[in-house]
Amino acid sequence: MVNKKLTRTAIIILTLFFYQKTFAFQPNTLKKIFFKKEKNIEIVSIILKEKTPLKSFVLHNPERIVIDIENTIIPQIRIHKNISSKILKKIRTGQFKKYMARIVLDLGRNSGYTFNITSNKYEKNYHEINIEILSGKYSPKKQKNKLIFDKNLSKLILVPGEEETFRQENFIDENDLVQNKEKQPVKQSEQIEDADSKELVFLFDDSVPENIFEDSPDEKKQSFSFSGEITTRATKDRNKSDLIENNYSFRNKTMVEAKYKKYITASVLSDYLHFSSEEKTNDYNFDINELKFEYTSSFISFCLGKQIVRWGKTDQISPVDTLNPEDLRESITYEYEDRKIPLWMADLKLFSRFINIEAVYIPFFKKAKLDDFETDWSFMPHFKKEIQKSNIPPALKEYFKNMGIKKNDPDDENEFGLRLFKTFGKIDTGISWHRTNEDLPFIKNFPIKNLDVKKGLNPATLLSSINPADLKNEKIELEYKQADIFGMEFETTLAGLGLRGEAALQDDESFITSSFTSIRRKSLIYIIGADYNAPSNIYINLQFSQKHIYDYIPEILYSEKDNFSLSGKLSKDFTDIWTKISVQYLFNLTDHSKYYCPKIEYNYFKNINLSAGINIFSGKKDTYIGNLRDNSQYFMDLVYFF
Repeated sequence: MVNKKLTRTAIIILTLFFYQKTFAFQPNTLKKIFFKKEKNIEIVSIILKEKTPLKSFVLHNPERIVIDIENTIIPQIRIHKNISSKILKKIRTGQFKKYMARIVLDLGRNSGYTFNITSNKYEKNYHEINIEILSGKYSPKKQKNKLIFDKNLSKLILVPGEEETFRQENFIDENDLVQNKEKQPVKQSEQIEDADSKELVFLFDDSVPENIFEDSPDEKKQSFSFSGEITTRATKDRNKSDLIENNYSFRNKTMVEAKYKKYITASVLSDYLHFSSEEKTNDYNFDINELKFEYTSSFISFCLGKQIVRWGKTDQISPVDTLNPEDLRESITYEYEDRKIPLWMADLKLFSRFINIEAVYIPFFKKAKLDDFETDWSFMPHFKKEIQKSNIPPALKEYFKNMGIKKNDPDDENEFGLRLFKTFGKIDTGISWHRTNEDLPFIKNFPIKNLDVKKGLNPATLLSSINPADLKNEKIELEYKQADIFGMEFETTLAGLGLRGEAALQDDESFITSSFTSIRRKSLIYIIGADYNAPSNIYINLQFSQKHIYDYIPEILYSEKDNFSLSGKLSKDFTDIWTKISVQYLFNLTDHSKYYCPKIEYNYFKNINLSAGINIFSGKKDTYIGNLRDNSQYFMDLVYFF
């Protein structure tokens, strides 16, 4: 009996031994690669002849995800395909070692992202590997056959049962990228070994055909794709502090988007904003959000239509990013990217080894969205309503009741932009020029003359400083002045830190004075920042900025000659309970005003994000942030993706 057991054991061992030896000389084959986008996820699908162990890691400068597939060969030595998407820019493949295929996913800006690797069966007994890339951090849910790797985490999360299939090497040094037996010198950051020779070849050859890449099966069956997003926010003031104010607000934004392959994008936006309590308002807009045609190749990118184009590198405060205006009807309480308004424009990029060039043309002017009188966040908050409730003569009340605003669009609505950008070593740089029309108004005329409201314009300061003889039967007249903005930007990494900065010189910028009319002065602003992904899922972002106003006069409101500030964000992910806590902040070091927003997010439910927080403004009333201190509020957000 014992001998029979030993014999069976020996047979099993020998069978496994020869099976592995045989397998080593019958390598797997990479068949096809697909790319597709689903909602806010970008997916690269790799089709293999059979299931094979793999390992993945990330490389920086530029940012890349690398997938090494063992015991696998590629029909062609090296191939690549450019991708037009938000995160992924290019897919490259190569035979890294004789029986190891390498897939390199080149990403765009070095921001937080997450990638997941899914292993599934495919048609005709083939095997499929899906690499799902998401912008920002990701809280893993229990999913079968899934490996989850977060760039912002220091560890890998493995689903039980998959440890033998997937292996991980995090943050491999680029000097160790080529690991052949001969230890040949590494001349560039990414080199591969020819499967049929010992020569090192590069992954940058543009002449190799791309027939291994195909449209995804879903795209072949259906050229059109649809997606959307519903965002709802409800707010409540922290305390009642003014005679007239909006204690509650409700906003619903519904965006529906359709895409035809990767060339045409069309979306519509329904935007409803309601303010309640003493002065109720309802603002509803239904409009085209984006409508654009895109074409991208290895040397040119062209996009025509209604769109948002982002310049600059820094977060939340970006002096170089001047192309699209902002929706400021709720001030800065929404994320910077969510405040941007699409414009009709043409955007052309030309790529070369020497320099990259971007040219932008905007034919129609669009100002920033800002209410006039009716809300807490208006240009003149509740100005008329408060005066009507004040103890002043009826004739004076009637004068202010009839006060109107005349807005004059610029004589020349055309805007032009030019940007040169290139990567030097590890530094991504750019310089730009933008001939623009200011999004915020220049106050050409105010009907009350000889004003001196150094603490800002509100009914109390106004009524205490006016002379009835100074009241003119005129309108508040607003203009939007032309300006030239010269900018520079950079981004790099150093010792685990992400470093970035911007600077912008504007030849003429509009500033409000104590007479409540505007003057124009040259200004210079720069901002430099760093972010760090610390252990325990902690993220730290810190930025320092200075703004200098040339030929400064004391009558300028809400700003000193030199203004220094700190801004940024702190966050921590609790991945086991699908929760993230964060605080976003802006501290003006010159006038000691500050804004901060602590928030908690929960994303357990599929396609749903829940969050709650507080927008807190503090400071003196004669400062920009302090002027909003009565608007501090609680808020709750619900976002549904479909």
